[in-house]
Amino acid sequence: MRRVHACLLLPLFALASALGCAGDDSSGGTEGTGTSGTSGTSGATGTSGATSGSESEGSTGAEEMGADYGGGERLRPLVWQPEDGPPSRFGWHDSELDHRCEFRLLSDGLLRCVPFTFETPVRFFGDASCVQAVQTLSTLDEAPYPEHSWSSASSADCGGGLATIDMHPLSGTLQTGVIFELDEVEGCVMANPEPVEYIPVGPAIEPSTYVAATDVLDAGSGRILGERREAEDGSWSYVDGYDQELAVESRVYITEDGVSRWLPRGGVNYNRSTYADPACTAPLGGGPIGGCPDPSEDYVNDRNNNSCREIRTVYASGPEHLGPVYKEVGNSCEEVIQEDFHFYPVGAAIPDGDFAEATLLSYGAGRILRRYWSSEGSPLIESESLVDGQHEGVTCRPLADLDGVIRCLPTNLIASSSFTYYTDPECAGAPVGLLPACLGEVPPYGSLPLASCDDDCWQPYGFGAEIDPETTPLYRDSGMGCGPDGGLGDDYRYIELTPLDPVDWATMEEQIQ
Repeated sequence: MRRVHACLLLPLFALASALGCAGDDSSGGTEGTGTSGTSGTSGATGTSGATSGSESEGSTGAEEMGADYGGGERLRPLVWQPEDGPPSRFGWHDSELDHRCEFRLLSDGLLRCVPFTFETPVRFFGDASCVQAVQTLSTLDEAPYPEHSWSSASSADCGGGLATIDMHPLSGTLQTGVIFELDEVEGCVMANPEPVEYIPVGPAIEPSTYVAATDVLDAGSGRILGERREAEDGSWSYVDGYDQELAVESRVYITEDGVSRWLPRGGVNYNRSTYADPACTAPLGGGPIGGCPDPSEDYVNDRNNNSCREIRTVYASGPEHLGPVYKEVGNSCEEVIQEDFHFYPVGAAIPDGDFAEATLLSYGAGRILRRYWSSEGSPLIESESLVDGQHEGVTCRPLADLDGVIRCLPTNLIASSSFTYYTDPECAGAPVGLLPACLGEVPPYGSLPLASCDDDCWQPYGFGAEIDPETTPLYRDSGMGCGPDGGLGDDYRYIELTPLDPVDWATMEEQIQ
């Protein structure tokens, strides 16, 4: 059964972040090169109403803006095509091998577009001689299973080498049995005495089976250039922004002044708990860093999360701190030992205005428009969201309704089974709408998932009167039955919801362009 991607929505800030499903590829976000089995796609989509920056007036025609992708002889764009509006790319289809693909770094050292696969790599065997490799299943794997597996070909090394993988075909059906693994000392040993489910896999597939690509920078004199992934068959798409002045890859984040800007992707986090001196006055950034730590970092990122969005302040940094590390313990400053942690100095805060401002553009003719981040003098257009012009410009995403029809449904509500409120003591009837108060006024529409569906399906709602939990009791099923709940506090608004007819929302069709 084909599933429409839906966000995993979590409490508090993570809940609010998921209003726009950051990282959702349905709006055509940029692609990464992660080595897990999931798509490396990520985008700059934010919560509706939480983005700011230089927004263009009205729509800009596609011819004026240029394109953010192009199909080739073999790789064809996978797009969401609204009933009225321009298409939005969300992936690639290999027309020769007839499957959806994503770019990953293979054992020949090249990025190649390979089929979607399992979350976990092949590392076990189905026989006591460790000859027949098998794909074990995780809790995230659901039937129908992918037709390919992946294994680690090489690990990242401290000389700059990157982790690479090999692809494998499945060579059998689902089985249950004891699995084995190779031990460096003892050879082939039993990994688990309890039988597990697995699927046999075949030998590694020759990397040249798949289309290769290279990342290159756009030409131009603008400060922010686009980084394109250009494939050998002529297909291409943007994967990042690049700040020529700072010589770093960049993505759009919101700074303390409330403006969306192109900030460095790299750097370490400002943890506000470790110091370089026994007086606890010289703060350090960093923490547990796997793999090979950099000998020096240019930036420390202070991520201030509120219920609406992440606000960043960027600090200058420098060479790794190799001396003692201190923490505040009560009223004293004490030295601590933290193995496998790496720390870097927190220097002066870099003024927000030193970073390039992001420009929010919308383009297309029709009901469903596409919004993009760009920068003055740059051809780069990085996907931000889709908006419905017939419903007050509300941000929307391709989601299935109760009948399984994919529509661009509004995303202004926080959707979480753990934080679903009702005014009915039996937790029955229409749920209460939940959204961050700091969003201010937003188009009065949102969607929530329906528990009655076997697969993901969503119901659109219109907003009614605001509910005051001080005067109208709220109830929530916390897993122990329906009971009174005071809500999440003043940082959130509680709204009466009225179910809307999904037919009033634009249909979206998945197409190979």
